[in-house]
Amino acid sequence: MVDRMPLVKASWLRNADGYPDTKRRALALTKRLVIRRAMLAGAETVLFENDVVMDADWREKASRIRLPDDWGVFMMGHFTKLLRSRWGGGLVRCTHAIDHHAIGIRRTCFNIIRNLWRGSRTAAGAGEFSDRRLAAMQHLIPTYTCCPNLAWQSGDDAHTNYDREGRQRFLAEHVDHLPHSSASA
Repeated sequence: MVDRMPLVKASWLRNADGYPDTKRRALALTKRLVIRRAMLAGAETVLFENDVVMDADWREKASRIRLPDDWGVFMMGHFTKLLRSRWGGGLVRCTHAIDHHAIGIRRTCFNIIRNLWRGSRTAAGAGEFSDRRLAAMQHLIPTYTCCPNLAWQSGDDAHTNYDREGRQRFLAEHVDHLPHSSASA
C-alpha cells in the first residue's frame, strides 16, 4: 500500500528542540508521524522517503534482495564510508550510514526509532539531524543497505554525495576490499 502525507512545515514550529534548526526538526517529526501511522495500521514494516530518485531498474533489482532475519533497518540508498561487511545479494551491513534514502523500518524497531527522533535538547544525539541520530544506533540495530544504491537524494545538494547517474562517489573503493559474510550468495 502506498500512502502519501504532507511534510510537517518548519513554520509551524516554535523552536528546533534539540535539532540544528526547525527545518530539521520538522523532517524528524514527519518521519515520526509516518512510523506512528504504520504502528496504528498494524504494519510489520514501513518504507518511506521525502526527496528521492530511484534507480531506473529498482523494482527488478529490489525483488532479488533477501533481507537477513535479524534486520531492523533497511536502506535502498545511503551515504557512508563506514561499511561493516558485504552480506551478499546486493546488500551491505553498515554501522554508520550518515545519510539514508528510502528507508525501511521493521515493527520491532518502531518505538526505538520514534524515541530517537523525538525532539529534545538533552536527548542522545541532540543537535544532530535525524539521519545522524539513526547512524549512531546502527551498531545496535542491524542495518542493511543496497550496494550499489537503488535510491539517492534529489535536490540541490545531491551533487555533493553522488555523481550524475546517482552512484555514490568513492563507494567502490570503500567496499571492494571488504570480506563477504558467510551468508553471501
